[in-house]
Amino acid sequence: MLAGKVAVRPGQLYSLPRTQLTQRQFANLDMFRFNPVTYRTVDADGVADSTDTGLLDAVVTATPAPKFQESTEFGGTYVSNLVGPFVNVRFKTRNPFGGAEVLELSARVGFEGQYNRATAESEYTTLFGATAALVLPQFLVPFRISRDFSRYSPRTRFSLSDTYVSRPEYTRTNVELTYDYIWQRSAFHQFVVSPVVQNVVNTTSISAAFQQRLDTLRIRDGSPLYQSFRQIYEPSMAASSLYNSNDFNETRDARYFRLFVEVGGLTRDVYRHAAWYDPAVAVYNFAKLTADYRRYHKLSPNTFLAYRFNGGIVHALTPTDGRYTVAYDKYVFAGGSNSVRAWKPRRLGIGGFSPTTINDAGNVVRDYNSEQPGELLLEGSVEYRFPVYSFVKGALFTDYGNTWTITADPQRPGAQFKPGTFLQQFAVGSGVGVRLDFTFLILRLDVAAKVYDPSAPATERWAIKRFYKDSEHEPAFNLGIGYPF
Repeated sequence: MLAGKVAVRPGQLYSLPRTQLTQRQFANLDMFRFNPVTYRTVDADGVADSTDTGLLDAVVTATPAPKFQESTEFGGTYVSNLVGPFVNVRFKTRNPFGGAEVLELSARVGFEGQYNRATAESEYTTLFGATAALVLPQFLVPFRISRDFSRYSPRTRFSLSDTYVSRPEYTRTNVELTYDYIWQRSAFHQFVVSPVVQNVVNTTSISAAFQQRLDTLRIRDGSPLYQSFRQIYEPSMAASSLYNSNDFNETRDARYFRLFVEVGGLTRDVYRHAAWYDPAVAVYNFAKLTADYRRYHKLSPNTFLAYRFNGGIVHALTPTDGRYTVAYDKYVFAGGSNSVRAWKPRRLGIGGFSPTTINDAGNVVRDYNSEQPGELLLEGSVEYRFPVYSFVKGALFTDYGNTWTITADPQRPGAQFKPGTFLQQFAVGSGVGVRLDFTFLILRLDVAAKVYDPSAPATERWAIKRFYKDSEHEPAFNLGIGYPF
């Protein structure tokens, strides 16, 4: 198997691309600590001769990596008063079955807390997750693959994960099984095809107050949020293409483009009318497409202009229970530390529709706390990054975007995407950021303010005029690890 990873062959002319390909294929195996390819001249009787034919011996020095590897990661986030520390533990075993496989077991524990001013109490969310993944250094298929395809570092990955989430409103579990084919077209370009993606989502408990809230949103606003808390089976298949010429330390002029497509529920008519099928289990069929483009312009050795365009669309292929709806986690969302940073995570939208709720005094007020799922997402960011002092770097940024429905919804006027009005429905937020660049770790604090809110009343859409006048127009603090894009 290792011989097939060596692209340098006897009798060939020296080739830098073949040398780099050999190094990349050995690195992708994740079996070796170092894998340099070096060359030495072939001398007659050990004596250098300037008239020789220039023959070279290629030497591949593959130093094995430790068979067992353990890593522990601690981190945290702070977004719009949500504090979220977490810990990840990973255990990796190399070559467990003697065929250069990699077996990885991981566990994650997260905690999120928020102080509720209205009730003077704290609300907590806990998350437990576990994943087992096995990566094989070739495609596992019932037919022969051309030897030439080995240059693309083909791999097969099996993954099984289970996630448990407990919140004051509900408790739920999510079990996911995936079967992936992975290959590299170049050092910067990777493809992943997942012919099997199986998800089972089960909500084990819902509080009475939250159930009442779900019913109100469904009846009054036509919100599909209640669909997320049924027992759901999600069979699908997916594919993605990722081109990324950037590096972790952002030291080069680069591009990033990720295209993702997913189709699910195509086989549901085969079994949902069978006698053994439980009608309480929802199965949705849908198609989803997302695209994410990023450009990093190096203006000087230490300054960059970075911008991003991100979009997505999802829609049901046929009705489920009389409605064109998809599983809640397949919708698109806007807002948060990697989106439009002036809005709370997943709370921006939808279109020009203004969601409302009834407060404790019985008055109708704007609803800033409910998630806003959409079928169409358009968003972008522009960010100027510059040095401040030593490892301290700064940023000035503007984000914009929104989500929409594809079809008209009488219960949510203004939510539908229309070519003539969508530009006026872009939400805009701006701010400043500070990044602590420790080379191996980048800590980020972004402070953003709402500039334009398309879902506000017409006289209040320039939200910057209400800066600090109420809690919803205070700056949003986003603390995270790494760059936002």
